[in-house]
Amino acid sequence: MDEARDGQAALDMVQQMQFDLVIFDWDMPKMTGLELIEIMKKTPKLEKFFLMLTANATRGYVETAIGTGVDDYINKPFQPAIFDRKVAELLQ
Repeated sequence: MDEARDGQAALDMVQQMQFDLVIFDWDMPKMTGLELIEIMKKTPKLEKFFLMLTANATRGYVETAIGTGVDDYINKPFQPAIFDRKVAELLQ
């Protein structure tokens, strides 16, 4: 598992290395989670599974994320068992 300090660093990492799943927060410095997804979805070699962490899972908020290309989300704070289940579902 690798970790990026902000959205731009995450994009740089995904462009340089191979990942099956990108887990990100909606609110990140330098680039929001939605900006990150929009860039990655426009670049075929960067299409991955995307799991968003958010502290604000209101209906409109989540619908916007799903419409942008997020595969699933977890509301924070989350339970580790829920996190593990969602990761397993995306990677199966």
